[in-house]
Amino acid sequence: MAKILLVGPVGAGKSSFFNSVNSLFRGNMTSQAICGSAGTSLTNQFRTFTLKSGKGGKPIPLILCDTMGLEDEPGAGLNIDDIVNINKGHIKDRYQAFHELVLLTKVDAACPLVAEDLQNLYSSHYIQRKVQEISVHLGVPVNSVLPVKNYNQEVDLDQNTDILLLSALDQMLNYADSFFENQLEDEKP
Repeated sequence: MAKILLVGPVGAGKSSFFNSVNSLFRGNMTSQAICGSAGTSLTNQFRTFTLKSGKGGKPIPLILCDTMGLEDEPGAGLNIDDIVNINKGHIKDRYQAFHELVLLTKVDAACPLVAEDLQNLYSSHYIQRKVQEISVHLGVPVNSVLPVKNYNQEVDLDQNTDILLLSALDQMLNYADSFFENQLEDEKP
């Protein structure tokens, strides 16, 4: 089973991402993970969430791990030591690197063209420039920066939002699959 660790600053949309994906799979809006727009992390503990297909449906073999937001103040929110402790024992020592994907959230708030129509996302020069900047700044490939829009004020699901969410999940699962394949290869005699 793949576990995806969601890490980022306060208000980045980690819990909202889970709620959005959960809504997509359940077929209606959900709010299982606490989220909002406070200046400090509303998620106050490490939580794991299993996704289910439909209401009361079969669990999907993917766990999203929600964390407190990264905060500047000592003792507030999540810190790097917490991330190490979360993963301790779950990944063998020889696996020093994680496959990193970056969710570029709030793309509709960042660009009026995208706010008008999510289908404009890939033709938005502003979003393309932001993806490039993030890629360079964090040292990840451009195709590892995934623009998404979380549900936050909608009452109904939207096909274009769902496509972005599913695309991000698909890429996450592809990376997890590659990780598992590498692990099996390394275990061969």
